[in-house]
Amino acid sequence: MTSYFRYIFGGNQPKNLDHPTPNYFYGPPAGSPSRLKTKRSNSFSARTVTSPLRYEAPVDMKHGAPLKAKKPLYRRASYKSSEHPGHYPVHTPRGPPVSFGDRRPSVRQSHPWQNSTISSATESGHSYTANGMDYGSRTPLHMHPLFAATRLHSAPINYDVTFAPSPRTVLDRATHSPVPVHTLSQPATDPPTPSSFRIVLRSHKFPWPVIVGPNSSSGSSFGSPIKSGRSPNITNLDLLCALHSTLSSRVTPQEWDALGHGSRAQRKVTRAYEKRCTKMGGGWEGGVRRVDWLHGKTRLIGIEVEKYGSGVGSGKLIFGKA
Repeated sequence: MTSYFRYIFGGNQPKNLDHPTPNYFYGPPAGSPSRLKTKRSNSFSARTVTSPLRYEAPVDMKHGAPLKAKKPLYRRASYKSSEHPGHYPVHTPRGPPVSFGDRRPSVRQSHPWQNSTISSATESGHSYTANGMDYGSRTPLHMHPLFAATRLHSAPINYDVTFAPSPRTVLDRATHSPVPVHTLSQPATDPPTPSSFRIVLRSHKFPWPVIVGPNSSSGSSFGSPIKSGRSPNITNLDLLCALHSTLSSRVTPQEWDALGHGSRAQRKVTRAYEKRCTKMGGGWEGGVRRVDWLHGKTRLIGIEVEKYGSGVGSGKLIFGKA
């Protein structure tokens, strides 16, 4: 047992008295600063010195600082009727509220358009008076598809205004066949223009207006369906006949002098007059006519209508080379 304790505690090794065991000293090397003594504590305390790497936060964002409570904003507080007066008057009902179920439309045995009469034109456009009421005020006016044209679309008619309207001169531009008589007897506008109205057509090529009335086609060379039955409205044939009649009139000396003596405009009209007479094989004795103001562009391309006429239907004539 004694030998066992000696083996554990080193008793079996003889002590060297000549070389004693040195006592080592653990310390910082020479020249290095001594280690600061820190005080440890089980509780956390805030540092009194502010770190240069931390920014000073505003007062309301710091931990533990109470935030200012914002005043709630209600919808009624954002707008006050007293501070912002309305732009429109406020109407309040004068009587007790009535439910929609109590309102029933009255049944009339006679309609207001019965026994109506067509009145004369007003300044706001076509007006049709029926039982003291005004219908159709400022009604948009459209030309018949035979004449309707725009800047990008030409009318289907092929007609040279130099010649009188006939089955040989009023043709379909696509098929070159005569336009049917029943098409020429249809109203020239939509809604139809009554006989008591007039259609006024103008062009920037000549200064004369073309006034279309109900009796313009009285001397036409079409068949009996046109002559026998008189339409209550202005028809397509009335328009063609009025156009030819206006442009075939002779020019007065005053109208000729208005171009300017020896002017470029007079020379252009003179050349158109010579070409027309040469093409027709005569007519020199008839002199210069209004159609010569077109300078050879005598083919009717179409009519651009003004949507709202001032009392009468009005449109712009468009011509092209024949």
